[in-house]
Amino acid sequence: MNQQFQRGDIIFIHFPFTDLSGGKRRPAVVLAEYSPDVAVAFISSVMPAALAPSDVLLQPTASTGLKKVSVLRSHKIATLEQGLVTLSPTGGPAKKISLSSAGHGVRWQADSTSQD
Repeated sequence: MNQQFQRGDIIFIHFPFTDLSGGKRRPAVVLAEYSPDVAVAFISSVMPAALAPSDVLLQPTASTGLKKVSVLRSHKIATLEQGLVTLSPTGGPAKKISLSSAGHGVRWQADSTSQD
């Protein structure tokens, strides 16, 4: 079954750890959808000791569906098959965020790596 994703959708995926030792089911934001794949950045409710310039704080609102203040880690991006994605843990409609602030974090990450 092909699901329809849009930029800004908050979805749920099994996100791999950076050392590939495993992973964890967590919310993520759709950055781009290219059938049959989707590019996402992960969201965490665990606040880092210091926010990276590419981190974006997300507030818990009805539109995001987040339960507490979270951080979009725009430097933690994965591309996955759309079949591995769940729109919501309850099967309801996808929640959304505005990508204007998320896009800023991703642009910062791209700009900083292109200067190396």
